Amino acid sequence: MKGDREEVVVPVTIKVVGLPAGVNFRVQHKNGLLDPSASSANSIAFEFSVRVQRKHNELNFLGDYVNGPVGDRFIYVNSGTLAGDENSGYQRRAKIKLGSITEKQIAEVTKTSTKRLSASISGLAKDGGPACATVPILDKGWVVI
Repeated sequence: MKGDREEVVVPVTIKVVGLPAGVNFRVQHKNGLLDPSASSANSIAFEFSVRVQRKHNELNFLGDYVNGPVGDRFIYVNSGTLAGDENSGYQRRAKIKLGSITEKQIAEVTKTSTKRLSASISGLAKDGGPACATVPILDKGWVVI
């Protein structure tokens, strides 16, 4: 990204691991909820894209999946009733912060159509329910895959 007006589209994968039993998860977007693109007994994954531009020498994340003010953008992973399960006893949202993504990672992903940015979070909160509030990204944080 060379200038403040240049915009790139970046594919993203969010993986939720260590799921609480019987709880639905969905990524929130401006028009509803995104279903998982893959799932297993222990994890689910969501695939989507965000737009990125430079604004005053900082990365500015944009798009239907991006929430929060400039400089503190994040993705919501909803669970329980907020994920469309009306019978759930949970109503939670986990925030996955985008601020640690680097311009180098964006450049690497946009060099080829086969790479993505990826982050994994635990689906389990300390109380045994689904993750909520701002959650740490597991392992090495945001990575290019």
